[in-house]
Amino acid sequence: GLRRVVISPGSRSTPLTLAFARRADIQRYTAIDERGAAFFALGLALADGQPAAVVCTSGTAAGEYYPAILEADASGIPLLVLTADRPHELRHSGANQTTDQVKLYGGHVRWFVDVALPEQAPAPRTQRSLWTLAARALAAAQGFEAPPGPVHLNFPFRKPLSPSPFTPPPAGEGQGVGASSATLLSRGVLHPTPEQVHALGDLIRQKRRGVILCGVRCPSGEFPQAVTALAREAGYPILAEALSGVRFGPHVDDLVLGGYEAYLKEMPAPDLVLRFGALPVGKGALDWLAGLPPETQVVHISADGRWQDDTHRVRYLLHADPALTCRALREALSTRREAASGSNDWLCAWQAQEQAVPRTGWLPPLVQALPEESNLFVANSLAVRLLGEQVLPMPKRVHVFANRGLSGIDGTIASAAGTAAASRRPTLLLIGDLAFLHDMNSLHLLQQVETPFAILLMNNDGGGIFERLPIAAHEPPFTDLFRMPHGMTFEHAARQFGLGYFGYAQDTPATSLA
Repeated sequence: GLRRVVISPGSRSTPLTLAFARRADIQRYTAIDERGAAFFALGLALADGQPAAVVCTSGTAAGEYYPAILEADASGIPLLVLTADRPHELRHSGANQTTDQVKLYGGHVRWFVDVALPEQAPAPRTQRSLWTLAARALAAAQGFEAPPGPVHLNFPFRKPLSPSPFTPPPAGEGQGVGASSATLLSRGVLHPTPEQVHALGDLIRQKRRGVILCGVRCPSGEFPQAVTALAREAGYPILAEALSGVRFGPHVDDLVLGGYEAYLKEMPAPDLVLRFGALPVGKGALDWLAGLPPETQVVHISADGRWQDDTHRVRYLLHADPALTCRALREALSTRREAASGSNDWLCAWQAQEQAVPRTGWLPPLVQALPEESNLFVANSLAVRLLGEQVLPMPKRVHVFANRGLSGIDGTIASAAGTAAASRRPTLLLIGDLAFLHDMNSLHLLQQVETPFAILLMNNDGGGIFERLPIAAHEPPFTDLFRMPHGMTFEHAARQFGLGYFGYAQDTPATSLA
């Protein structure tokens, strides 16, 4: 079950904090700021898909969790939100530090329970119900009944909150109620049916001009190898989003394309698009999807069945494990392969366009210099777009992360720190100045990261991303109300948190940065 928790200081949450303090098998992290705590926990879960918990006191502390909960909901990240609360007689009474925390996060959590007040000597059935509560919360967070996401348990407590003398129940009463009463959770994978594989395999055979589009957060593990093998068998190029998990790794060959934003408009429309993962980041790819002719069929193969299609072009949504589906399709295609005549002109045309994309920019040498199996956490806004535009596919295994559920700039430092702490891999955070300012207090969380962690801060004195938008031509109000230059440098902030700092001019050679 649960193996990691992030605790923020508070009095009303004392019983929860003490309960975790007594568990040597659960890794404890601390965070002064609840907003940073929730994003740190989100980063922990983002690293390997395992749920992380957060603990806070009542009142505004619970409200600070909201941005990370919204992100976890949109991204399908398992998060266990444990909020302390005042007892029922103090609610709606004007009591201090008391607000309505019942269903505080609305429809953004997979499950909510307003837990009953603790009892001095609960009956065995009541004790067993708490084990069931824990199991159901973890199951809901991990996607047993719906896509993975956050779960909220609200715990009211009366004083005294600190440990007090406890009289055990009489001998035999409650006997056998303990860890052995816990429900063990195990989740299988969803195989496509033979009929689904047959139908989709026939469609691929009929549509020789096809494309595989791997968007944000495709499954990890065996999926990159499986989708590459399917592409080879089908003769389709793979358009690999930088955040897909497919653009970087030893599976990469000449079918994996990353510079497609530069030439999508020049290519003939495909007859079939096989989509995996969420939608891509780049505007060019989104516009291309939306502008496909009606005869182009778009198939989305989704691990959790979530609807992710703001272009409204998907005509077939297959809810099945993507890696298993790719393997089954490849096998179906190979056993019914038709004789090919000559080279695959369709695939060759895409590969020729990819080869013509200029290899420029300052980011590629940095990514190339990262140690094998490193993390690259990318902030939203300009940073994630530069990564997609500049860094083309490479066989180096780099784990790329970003908060792309709602694509906010908040909580980026905290999320990156959580990802580094959970994965124990060297981590580079690529972040802009506004995102850095937004989450600067989360730098204290880096004290709990035990592996090398570097921040590449792009300080362009304000919102550089807005330079790409039509509003940039309107001055005023562009500079004051959109770009918002701040004139700050950050060497003193680094020193405040005990971090090294190196400043580079805009014309510094990329090799020097690496």
